[in-house]
Amino acid sequence: MKSRSVDIPWLLLAALLLPSISARAQILGLTNLTSDLEVTALGSDLGGAGDQAAFTYASRTGDFDLRVRVQSLARSDVWAKAGLMARATLAGNSAFAASLATPNLAGCGFESRATTGGYAISTGAYPVNYPNTWLRLQRTGNLFNGYASLDGANWVSLGSTILPVTNTVLVGVVVTSHNTNQPTTAQFRQFGEATGGQASPSAVPPESLGPSSRRTGLAISEIMYKPAARADGRNLEFIELFNANPFFEDLSGYAIDGDIQFTFPSGTVLPGGGFLVVAKAPADLQAVYGITNVVGPYAGNLPHTGLVQLRSRRGAVYLEVPYSNKPPWPVGADGTGHSLVLARPSYGEADPRAWAVCTVSGGSPGAVDPAPAGPLRAVVINEFLAHWHQGVAGFIELYNHSNQSVDLSGCWLSDDPATNKFQIPPGTSIGPRGFAVFPRNSLNFGLSAKGLTVYFLDPTGTGILDTERFEPETENVSIGRFPDGAADFYPLANPSPGTGNGTLLIRPVVINEIMYAPISGEADDEYIELYNQGASAVNLGGWQFVSGVAFTFPTNTMLPANGYLVVARNVTNLIARYPNLNPTNAVGDFQGTLSGKGERLALAMPESLTSTDKNNNPVTNLAYVVMDEVTYGAGGRWGQWAHGGGSSLELIDPRANHRLAANWTDSDETRKSDWVTIQYTGKLDNGAGAADSLQVIMLGGGECLVDDVAVINNLGSNVVANGGFEGGLTNWFAQGDEVRSSLETNLG
Repeated sequence: MKSRSVDIPWLLLAALLLPSISARAQILGLTNLTSDLEVTALGSDLGGAGDQAAFTYASRTGDFDLRVRVQSLARSDVWAKAGLMARATLAGNSAFAASLATPNLAGCGFESRATTGGYAISTGAYPVNYPNTWLRLQRTGNLFNGYASLDGANWVSLGSTILPVTNTVLVGVVVTSHNTNQPTTAQFRQFGEATGGQASPSAVPPESLGPSSRRTGLAISEIMYKPAARADGRNLEFIELFNANPFFEDLSGYAIDGDIQFTFPSGTVLPGGGFLVVAKAPADLQAVYGITNVVGPYAGNLPHTGLVQLRSRRGAVYLEVPYSNKPPWPVGADGTGHSLVLARPSYGEADPRAWAVCTVSGGSPGAVDPAPAGPLRAVVINEFLAHWHQGVAGFIELYNHSNQSVDLSGCWLSDDPATNKFQIPPGTSIGPRGFAVFPRNSLNFGLSAKGLTVYFLDPTGTGILDTERFEPETENVSIGRFPDGAADFYPLANPSPGTGNGTLLIRPVVINEIMYAPISGEADDEYIELYNQGASAVNLGGWQFVSGVAFTFPTNTMLPANGYLVVARNVTNLIARYPNLNPTNAVGDFQGTLSGKGERLALAMPESLTSTDKNNNPVTNLAYVVMDEVTYGAGGRWGQWAHGGGSSLELIDPRANHRLAANWTDSDETRKSDWVTIQYTGKLDNGAGAADSLQVIMLGGGECLVDDVAVINNLGSNVVANGGFEGGLTNWFAQGDEVRSSLETNLG
């Protein structure tokens, strides 16, 4: 065995094979890069009753508080580990405490062995964030604490233990490959003493990359559908697959389908926790990113709004991503050089909320996407006014949702992904929970009332901090997040530059009811109901549904005050099914169908916008301003029975926020059905006890009314007392999953 010393600023480290930890553990490479360290090593594991790992350490006396950034850890195995460790001795069964990171699936954790010869235990869970996976190990007396962080400033506890050790312990970095036949390499950066005293908890950590469907452990984890233009002409369009299983997946015969087509050749194996990039031009990806886990080329191209599917060998659809460059999908991936990444897989890959804009310009093909970090990530585009005539002039407002001031010097605002147009002046800062407003006349680009996209970039001019795409709006109506810093934008009752966003602007005509999944299963039974809560009739002539379905209202379609209007998929069919409908309160037919999985519905009014062209000549354009919208869901908080159970979705309060699931409910269909007599005649089988009770049991989830219950014996007598419930619930007991049953006195 060999050892050598390298000079690291915060302590003297000696690279040494743990003699009794493993006869097979090896340090295959040790590189000192000033304040950095790179270790290539073998070892079976840390844990159980004995350890096998490579340890680079020094003696440390007394309390300490150390941190390190793990820039990368090669995936020799899902359970390869690297991090900070303190232990009593070099014996393989020594007491120890360690803050550790794995390549991806297992995240970060705290591992410890409280006594020599005991079994190690693991606690804590926190996602890795290469190249910014920060680990911290702290000693106070015999108490050892482990932490992890995304940025080296805000720490989350991984666990703690009490070790019966002397005042002097061995402290350093540890690496184990878990696979003794394949080494791993860990890159350690920014070794040092942790500062800031007691570690403080951070915000809720980002969701770890994992499966997005119950059908497969594979995930479509990244989509680069419109890479930035390059001077060398290389095509960097790609999608990325991730294996969220801890075991390999044979992809032979699997296929990518939708707008692009590619069949994986025989022998294509994706290791557990591994990535595979499918590229339009594989050689271009390899040349630019230096990665080897690339296959292709695929046929077709990824459009701005498209579909990507993963199919099994038999053609079954395992995964399906109907992505778009329009809200509610993230719009910052449209031509900026950033990709779409699967940031919250628990939503499912088809849900726009599952996706985010990659934090790295150019994307992160073949690797974990780094979580957003740094103070600038707390600043967002918060309010926007582009169409004004008098009063408040046009502006863009930024908001800092953190509790610390943020320096905005050198950041950029633009309306063009290819050109940075307005640089924020030096010395510009934004206070905690504060605002920064940039009036229209200070910007180097116009604010179009017809709608535009606003890009907020870091001082490099390449990193997207926030991107918002705004649709046309009526005069003097601003669009803002509500509440400040939240995800959703709303039209506001009054512009509020530099102050908190106030009351939402809720217009008279609202989307009031949605039948998106009729119990018949027939699309022709779908409909949307509008309600006018205003005091005056509204002429809907020329209005359109601009999202979800397509329909233009005929000229002079009137919606009276406090009146309703139904827009049908098949108006003739709907009038025949509902006697209360007629050609004056029902119109149609809309094109398309309402999604059974949920989608955005938007109702818009035409408005003429007058502006000037480059020659200062007046120009009039027709724009459609959204009057009401809702992105409904299917099941869950959006109601069980509207999802194919016979009910529709109904708005509870038209005066409240229409976009919240809590303001929608299943329609009550209980009073619309007819009474049905259910009877059976036969012999009662003998049982162990007396036949002295009757149980009424439903065969599935739902509700029903029960009345006039009778059991007639061979003498012709009804042996059920109070079968008509005239005596209330006397002799009746609600039990089990029917415990919420109640007496209805007016429905018998």
